[in-house]
Amino acid sequence: MVEKKVDKIAELKYNLSLVVDSIKNNKFSHAVSLFSRVESEYDSNNPKIDSKTKKQIEELKKEFILYLRINEAYTLAELGNLAGLRSELEYIRNSVYDLEYEDESKPLINYLTGNYKFCLEYYTYKITKRHFIDEHQSASQLIKNGKLSNAKKKFSQLIILYNKLQDYLGEYEKEQHYAKLKDLFKEISTEHLVNLHVKQLPEVKLPKMVKQKKEEKAKFHNNFNDLRKMIESGEVDKATEILKKV
Repeated sequence: MVEKKVDKIAELKYNLSLVVDSIKNNKFSHAVSLFSRVESEYDSNNPKIDSKTKKQIEELKKEFILYLRINEAYTLAELGNLAGLRSELEYIRNSVYDLEYEDESKPLINYLTGNYKFCLEYYTYKITKRHFIDEHQSASQLIKNGKLSNAKKKFSQLIILYNKLQDYLGEYEKEQHYAKLKDLFKEISTEHLVNLHVKQLPEVKLPKMVKQKKEEKAKFHNNFNDLRKMIESGEVDKATEILKKV
């Protein structure tokens, strides 16, 4: 019995058509698996393979590499590996929009671009949230160190970061972050009132008033120390009421 000779080129094109069909049906994982068979049969130096088929295979290879990279980006996002995620996103960004794909690959391209945007937004959200937390801690420390001017600048930056975050936050997280801003504003306002009061204390010029002013100053410093303790323990409203009476 004579063994039938297999047409390798025909088999290559048949397997390639199966890959394309899988892409059209949004079966991308299956398409990747089928494409590995195409690659094993493909020889770019084979003169019997026409240029159109060669180009199609090369473009599909680029698309599937990006498909695997976008899946890797998802995994890194789940693990919270922002450095790795950033690296993957940079690679995808520099590659996905340079593809010369055919209409038959459109479902896969839509998947790549859509998920790239999703991962990018996730990365932006995580980085902005981390920046917000860091800046909030920095502003609180500046207030404790008496560097009110710098704390005000930090507060302005926090408002900008909060506005960026709003697009990504649910109602509960919005309230949490807004509460942080309000508390920080109270701290800055209270500290400002205290500093303002200190600056506005009149100088003692007349001898007969020296004793009285010293007593007032000592009383103020006692109140000031009490205020600082209240602020540090979170009793901002109570501290504000006392300030009004000082």
